[in-house]
Amino acid sequence: MQQKKIDIWVGLFVLLGVMGLIALALVVGGKGGWSTKGGYPVLVNFQNIGTLKERAPVKMSGVVVGRVGGIELKDVNGEYKAQVTLILDNGLKVPKDSGASVNTAGLLGAQFISLTQGADVEHPVAAGETLDNTQSAMVLEDLITQFGINKAETASKADAVDAPPVK
Repeated sequence: MQQKKIDIWVGLFVLLGVMGLIALALVVGGKGGWSTKGGYPVLVNFQNIGTLKERAPVKMSGVVVGRVGGIELKDVNGEYKAQVTLILDNGLKVPKDSGASVNTAGLLGAQFISLTQGADVEHPVAAGETLDNTQSAMVLEDLITQFGINKAETASKADAVDAPPVK
């Protein structure tokens, strides 16, 4: 009888531990749904968003002021662009002429959206409107490729100058 009680308590303890791990994984993964902050959507169109993910932070002056709510490929005036929906915190009044850029936390860190405040504070962007002043992500692979191409062009020009004349 005593062994059966111990087995029941151990089973209950293991079950609570597994449930706690699942809840922790959901909260860390951003799927918990326990956010108490509300927000309003603002759209931003980028040529390239790099590896930006949904639920990435939106920062202004280094302070998290929202999250990326969704990412879609949209046809904007005959050109395909990544349309990012930002969910900004209620109470935040972002001027319509504000800028948005895709930045990276550190050299190889996660990407986030950085907002720079515009000057037109009397006309804040409303829910569902689009911020037009954007700067796309700098992709590390593209920078390395460009650096390699520039080095190769420089080397070939130097070889052409140093080469003896052909007779």
